[in-house]
Amino acid sequence: MSNKECCDCDDLGIMYTINCEGTLSEDAECCPRMDYPGRDALEEAYNQGQNRGYCDGVKAGREEGYCKGYEQGAMEACENTKQKALDCIRNINCR
Repeated sequence: MSNKECCDCDDLGIMYTINCEGTLSEDAECCPRMDYPGRDALEEAYNQGQNRGYCDGVKAGREEGYCKGYEQGAMEACENTKQKALDCIRNINCR
């Protein structure tokens, strides 16, 4: 039995070889290692997404949502403060 018949790969695709006696072998050529994208590939994919407008759309949506939320919160805070001030004035007893 050759090493090719005795080799195996783990779940991550990392190769290891077991010879016919069941011990680890130095020859690990039988299982291909999985290729993971490098930093350059990830950066290229990001840049392509940005060029296609994905990132611009996300930024615009965030900005619009943040501004609307801020304006709503500011108006509610102003109304609450105004109401508290009016309540405070009503509670003043002038004699």
